[in-house]
Parts: sequence; structure tokens; C-alpha cells
Amino acid sequence: MTIFRLEKHSSALYNLELDGSVRKHMDVITISNGLAWTDDNRTMYYIDSIPRKVWAYGFNLTTGTMSKGIL
Repeated sequence: MTIFRLEKHSSALYNLELDGSVRKHMDVITISNGLAWTDDNRTMYYIDSIPRKVWAYGFNLTTGTMSKGIL
């Protein structure tokens, strides 16, 4: 009996804006496993459990925007 079936890339990464709106940044996620930033907050690291990969994104702390990721 299958209770839960995990679909690869069926999740997304969002952030909550100061005005209460929601912004989608990525939509090819399976299971989020972590976010981390460099000391200067210019690079954000994202971990997805199923592919066992870590991506690095340029990150603008003022605007909350991300650049294209690097594996």
C-alpha cells in the first residue's frame, strides 16, 4: 500500500514580502533541506534532498532577489 508518492520537482521555494505578498523563486524542488548565506549575504546556498545537490545563488539582501543558480 502506497500512502505517499513523492513526485520529483513538484515543490517550490517562496518568500514572504514585507507587504504580505508571496513571491515564487524556484519551482523545480523535490524536498527542501536547507538554506544558508555567506557572511556578506551575497550568496545563498540551497539544498534539495532527493538529487543530493547544493546550488549557489547570487542574492540581493535589499530586494530579496536571487540570480540564476550554479550547481
